[in-house]
Amino acid sequence: MVLVAVGWLYVALMMAAAELVHPTGSALGALVTFVLYGALPVGLLMYLMATPLRRKARLRAEQASALGLASNTAVETAGAGISNPATVTSAPDAAAVIGQTIRGSLLEPDAGSQSTGAAAVAPIRKEV
Repeated sequence: MVLVAVGWLYVALMMAAAELVHPTGSALGALVTFVLYGALPVGLLMYLMATPLRRKARLRAEQASALGLASNTAVETAGAGISNPATVTSAPDAAAVIGQTIRGSLLEPDAGSQSTGAAAVAPIRKEV
């Protein structure tokens, strides 16, 4: 996708150069041509194409916070009554905890009698 974006920016740059060197062209026209035909559409396209990546990053951050990895030590120390935040140990390494979770609980079947969190919400069905 990046190759297509670079190619389109090259085409828009050549259009702007042609506008600049044309006898009736101007530098302002070349700038407007490059921005409206090149930079603006490519920027919008790249933003829209990166939406799934941003969504995955947001979900990873939410999962990490659900596991307790994204903790704020100032909030923890204030809640625990600790006056010196330097004495508080940091949270465990995120990769190690996620790796342990994958090796430990996600690949093994649930042997417990309690329900998972997903079954607590009933699906919405259409009334007949």
